[in-house]
Amino acid sequence: MSKHTPAPWVISEDGWHIVSKTHYNTSTDSHLSVPKNGSICVVPDTVISDEAEANAKLIAAAPELLEALERALHDFRKMTWTDETYNIIEATIKKATL
Repeated sequence: MSKHTPAPWVISEDGWHIVSKTHYNTSTDSHLSVPKNGSICVVPDTVISDEAEANAKLIAAAPELLEALERALHDFRKMTWTDETYNIIEATIKKATL
C-alpha cells in the first residue's frame, strides 16, 4: 500500500491547490474548495498560466498514473495485458495532459 494521500486528487476551484477528494469532499463535482486544514500541494502562480494549469493537471493525476503503471507492470510480467489495462492507462494519461 502506498503511503501517499489516496486518490483521487483534483484541482481546487481557485486552480492553484491540489486537494484529495477523498479527504476534503466539499462538493460533488471534480473541483473542490481549498480545505481549511490544507492541501496536497500548491502550484505557484509565478509560472505562465498555461504552464501552471498543465502542472496542476499532472500533479492531480499522479496517484492514478502510479496505479496505472503498477497495473501495467503487473500485467506485463504475467503477459496478461488486457484492453482494460490499456484503457486505464490511456484515460490516466489524458487526465494528466488534457
